[in-house]
Amino acid sequence: MEAGDAEAQQGWYDRIFAANEVLAAEYPNSQYTADALINIGNKYFNSGSEEGVEQEQRIGLYQQAIDYYQQAINTPGISAESKGKAQEYLNDTANALAFYEYEQANQMLNSAKLVRGEEQKTQLTSTIEAFNKIIEAYPTSKYADLGFVQIGEAYMVLANDDDAYFNDALEYFNRLWAKYETAPPSDPKVNDALRYAQIKVQEILNYMRANNLEIREGVDRAGGGGE
Repeated sequence: MEAGDAEAQQGWYDRIFAANEVLAAEYPNSQYTADALINIGNKYFNSGSEEGVEQEQRIGLYQQAIDYYQQAINTPGISAESKGKAQEYLNDTANALAFYEYEQANQMLNSAKLVRGEEQKTQLTSTIEAFNKIIEAYPTSKYADLGFVQIGEAYMVLANDDDAYFNDALEYFNRLWAKYETAPPSDPKVNDALRYAQIKVQEILNYMRANNLEIREGVDRAGGGGE
């Protein structure tokens, strides 16, 4: 495509985007508003999906896309077709967002393992908060499931300096167990994480019992649906 053609096409897209913004802002109850909101959401999603976008910026753009998809779903009079389309886009964007946030939290965990002392504790605390946000925001995604295990890992690192954190590690490993106690997860990575959690629970319990450490009530369970 010629440079002039590309500029003209971008100008056309910009005008369409501006028109959608005006429609959504000035006519919130119009039957066309939901589609305008979907188009705006798509604009943010496509911007976030471009090559070379920094991870933090990508996450922000995806979050904006989700906001617009949700506004579309909540628009009075939205057609069933548009609502289904908005929900599909929202789900796809949420899964992509969960992935990038999970990768970011993993980088935080790996960095925290390389430092020591109070700096490590501070970084691990922030890491645990980041994984918990993923669990709360995307509870049905596989990244929430994987987050349980990564939080358990973070607490195990903290337990190197304070045995009390072993109980917190057990709690999060067991939360994944509880979710799949009656049936194994369909995702192979989650199933691997579940089996890892089962192994770690037994290792931690064996260590705590051998050293007469206090085991918090409810964390010494057994079971799980891993294959």
